[in-house]
Amino acid sequence: MSTLLSRARFFALTLATGLALVLGFAGPVSADTRVGAVFSTAQSDWQSFLRFYNTGSAAGSAVVVVQDFNSGQTLGQWISPPIPAGAEQQYDIKTLETAIGITNKPYYYSISVQTPFVGYFQHVLWRAADGTLTNLSTCDVGVTAASTTLVGVHSSLLNYGYPSTIVVNNTGTQASAVALGIYDARDGVKLGTYTTTAIPVGGAQTIAVANIESGIGRAPTPSMYHYVIKDENPSPFTGFFQNLVNNLQSGVTTDMTTECALNGAPVTGSSMPIRIGAVFSTAQLSSRSYLRVFNTGASPATVAVNLRDQVSGQSYGTWVSPFVNPGAEQQFGIDIIENSVLGGASKPPYYTISVQSNMQGFIQHVLWRVTDGTLTNLSTCSSGVTADKTRLTGVHSSLLGNAYPSQIYVNNLGAANSATLGIYDARDGTLRGTYTTPSIHSNGQFTAAASSLEVAIGRSPGDSAMYHYVVKIENPFNGFMEHLVNNLQARVLTDMTTACAMN
Repeated sequence: MSTLLSRARFFALTLATGLALVLGFAGPVSADTRVGAVFSTAQSDWQSFLRFYNTGSAAGSAVVVVQDFNSGQTLGQWISPPIPAGAEQQYDIKTLETAIGITNKPYYYSISVQTPFVGYFQHVLWRAADGTLTNLSTCDVGVTAASTTLVGVHSSLLNYGYPSTIVVNNTGTQASAVALGIYDARDGVKLGTYTTTAIPVGGAQTIAVANIESGIGRAPTPSMYHYVIKDENPSPFTGFFQNLVNNLQSGVTTDMTTECALNGAPVTGSSMPIRIGAVFSTAQLSSRSYLRVFNTGASPATVAVNLRDQVSGQSYGTWVSPFVNPGAEQQFGIDIIENSVLGGASKPPYYTISVQSNMQGFIQHVLWRVTDGTLTNLSTCSSGVTADKTRLTGVHSSLLGNAYPSQIYVNNLGAANSATLGIYDARDGTLRGTYTTPSIHSNGQFTAAASSLEVAIGRSPGDSAMYHYVVKIENPFNGFMEHLVNNLQARVLTDMTTACAMN
């Protein structure tokens, strides 16, 4: 019991209020946002948390319909306590299970969220063994990032295990300081304003939350675990923010920026050139960045990557990739780009990069932690983030299955139906085979390891370099897919679905 109470205090949950507002097995609710692969407490090693951010002008409650991932059966409905305007509040899945009275728990839930307010939603996964937090915010209505607003930013009360770092990226045409409004996430009350120093064109500034607290002269009060941070410049800042959380026990860096739109909230679109911030150089011996490029167009194309020093904005030069075939996805390490453009210049800890291309497709920024081989997805960029509902890239073949097995989730939003999955060699886009899932119940999910898809199509990797697949839904199917990677050594689960759109 003491462990459960400490967890509840740690995540600042308002359990008693939430239980008072539960509607139990009420009638069906029209879904606004559908989220897949939410972990139940039957999975003792992982636990899901739901974050709701109200960007509207009045308080409102989130309505969550909980369904069995396999059968699609509705298990119950839960209504949150009123969430004040400008506030972000978090609830663990145990709160919903207890309130609804779910006793026979499946491993996963499908959930649908409806709110009377415009806002955003995050699905955060917590690993009990080492307390690692990861962001699994993949959903059906638009994976995005509010460019100059951050939610769930950890106060210094969480610095002992989960310190947040804010990255402010300047994509404008002149150096600019940024006035950041700092708000108590519990009630949306403003705590103060922190103004950065001038950020050069093409540069970025990395700010520890403890420095922000010191700058506004306000230490967090008990249970003030989260902040909301907004751009409040007199003239809107041209750039984008990131929220990176360092899980100190495991050493894993998680991008907590990505979120799902609620009730018609703005979804950022693509633009060129794309700017990506907080790219790790090879001067950082513990972590290294990789870029994954997926060509959805009809002809081979390249991407041009301009490399800049994060602090000064100085451009080192431009690297042009090899041609990427239609339907192919290729991965390039930051060392390849450095070797091409840096010359004799010393390497800074971080770069910002801009990506220019006439390619239709997607780009991902993936971080590899050298010491334990952990992969995480840091695909936050100036154009926002998105997710292709019917195509997954960078799906690991069985050559990586012993360390980084990929798991595919197919979420069905329509009537019961099977999905036909095309399995493609990511290097050149050639079809390896086709797999048809069993019929997936309405509001249900189908899940399969990538290695089992190889067995099903009767084709293992053709050679020692076929590390990635592209997986596509190739029949009319109302739903969306997710791609989760289990980093076995560190036991960290990463959502590799989200990416930045090009053109």
